[in-house]
Amino acid sequence: MIVGAVIDDNGRPLCCEMWPGNTTDVTTLIPVVDKVRQRFGIGGFCIVADRGMISAETTAELAALYRVSEHTSGPQRCARS
Repeated sequence: MIVGAVIDDNGRPLCCEMWPGNTTDVTTLIPVVDKVRQRFGIGGFCIVADRGMISAETTAELAALYRVSEHTSGPQRCARS
């Protein structure tokens, strides 16, 4: 099983999604974004995901479907401690 969690800006869980273990990660992001926006009436939010969930196609689809703000940037790499 793959479990994805959606949290608010205070780290509290809002909802989660589950998929079969053989689901390709990159196919899960857009449907979750759609569900979160519809279910909670959320306009803008920040997506934090590992690189398995973000592809050039996913980024382009997000930009085409939703208004992209001036704070939007491409995938970023986190510094390792």
